[in-house]
Amino acid sequence: MPRAYAVRVGTPPTAGSALTSRPNDGTGYWPDASNTGHLRGPNATASPSDWATGMTSGGGVFVQPANGAVITGRRFLGKSYVGYNGVGDNLTFRNCLFEGTWPNDTLVQVYCATSVRFEYCTFKPAGLSAPPGNSSYTASTSLTDPGTPYSQSWQYIAGMTAGQVATFDHCDVWGNAGIQMTGGTGSGAMGTFSACYIHDQADTNSSGAPAGQGYHHDGIGPDSEGGSGYTLITGCTIASRGNTNAIALQGSSTYHHITITNNYLSGFGYTVSIGATTPWNCTNITVTGNVLSAEVESVFGPFYNAGSWNSGGGTNAWANNRFQVRSGDQETAWTTADHGRYWWPTDNASHATDFS
Repeated sequence: MPRAYAVRVGTPPTAGSALTSRPNDGTGYWPDASNTGHLRGPNATASPSDWATGMTSGGGVFVQPANGAVITGRRFLGKSYVGYNGVGDNLTFRNCLFEGTWPNDTLVQVYCATSVRFEYCTFKPAGLSAPPGNSSYTASTSLTDPGTPYSQSWQYIAGMTAGQVATFDHCDVWGNAGIQMTGGTGSGAMGTFSACYIHDQADTNSSGAPAGQGYHHDGIGPDSEGGSGYTLITGCTIASRGNTNAIALQGSSTYHHITITNNYLSGFGYTVSIGATTPWNCTNITVTGNVLSAEVESVFGPFYNAGSWNSGGGTNAWANNRFQVRSGDQETAWTTADHGRYWWPTDNASHATDFS
């Protein structure tokens, strides 16, 4: 079995490097099919057992274990109501498979009042074993349309309770159109994505969708209201064709205490969005050590609202974010001369020196 990361919370193995490696290239440096999901974690089983009898891909299943329970090696089919009606909090799901068919709806509905963790879990459409166009996993994501058909897709994982802290660690997520979650509550309680593989968004041409219901494609997000904070996104692969954002903080209210560090980012519309206001008013935003890869073509460019970034009174930091470009890459806005150069939030161009 390909090795999983030796340390949780996004520390990659020693093979490869940020600028020389890509997901699914055999190095295991970035999160990919070899080191995330329910088949890759410690003590993983090839055949997770069903949580309940009679589950169907378009049905619902209640997941209401005792508070503090650790659920390991289980399969959930259809929409999962986790912690529904106040039954089940501070839950951990490890080496679990969540699959179903819920176009324009939520695969895992989280009601836990305080916290929930997903470690080495897979979230995917029912009936498909691998993403259409990327079943051999030779690239981070399929480079061609259309992806999972709308009729077989699912849309969100959602954190629905104010004050809820959700953690996704070494998870494999595909065939969907976004992952909604609440942020943390401060005092060290961070909503967290670490070492996750988020890829192959569904229905990139909106084929088969009812009129007006085609997807906006987001990796982490969308957060369309704004005002949220205490979120950590670290050591993840977020790569797909799509029309909105790999990191989709799209609201107009002030974002705060957001850390985005050491991720592999490629594709989407504008690849990263952090706040939609002009003048920009976010605070305590840290964006460091990320690789923006030309592997997948973006529709518009790297950073939404480019030029709006400011120091936030000295609370915001942008450093060591770099372009990765290879000959033949799908994104043609940059050339191999841009490889290794620095990505600035002010103009979406490459620079010989770091942003300050």
